[in-house]
Amino acid sequence: MKKLILNLWIFLGLWTEFYASKIGAIKHLDFLDMPRFTEIDNMGGTGTKFYFCLSDDVDTWPTAPDPASATLDVLQVYPDDFVMKTGKKFFVGYMTPDTGVLTNSDQGDIDGVSQKHAFKLFHPKMNAKLKGFLRATNNQGMVFIVPDGNGVMHVVGSEPFPALRAGDGESGSGEGTAGRSGGTMTFISYGPGPMMEMFAAAVIPITEAV
Repeated sequence: MKKLILNLWIFLGLWTEFYASKIGAIKHLDFLDMPRFTEIDNMGGTGTKFYFCLSDDVDTWPTAPDPASATLDVLQVYPDDFVMKTGKKFFVGYMTPDTGVLTNSDQGDIDGVSQKHAFKLFHPKMNAKLKGFLRATNNQGMVFIVPDGNGVMHVVGSEPFPALRAGDGESGSGEGTAGRSGGTMTFISYGPGPMMEMFAAAVIPITEAV
């Protein structure tokens, strides 16, 4: 009888542990079905407009969802806006059509994978303002909000990992009269997952905060 009770106790303990682990996994992962998208549009690339500011000018960063409770469709979406310090704002930039590229790249070894975020663009005409921008962004933490071809606003740069300009850019006159004067630059950030995006109704603060 004692042996039967002991075996029953062990069985109940193992079942409880198994059930709890399954519930915990479901709560943590919160997977959803991933059917083919139903919209008719899926354009690549980016638009010609982007937004940028110094990371130090942000007063309050949007809150990243909790991976333990967020579903897949909101896990990488900021649910609130950027709040800027007094007198600070996001600025608007222009890039030549079909030159903007946003990429998320895996990095690290197995059991230690994270992601590298990159925003590459070309700004036309090698003038004083472009040179000034290149000088002013040397080794400066930045934040970029970049709408893609579908209108989704992707964020490059975060509070722990501001976007920094990579050392592979180039500016110049272009070669020959058919060349293109201007500058190519890439800004890099990092995160545990792909770059975050803003929620659909987000407001980008392009006027100075008071």
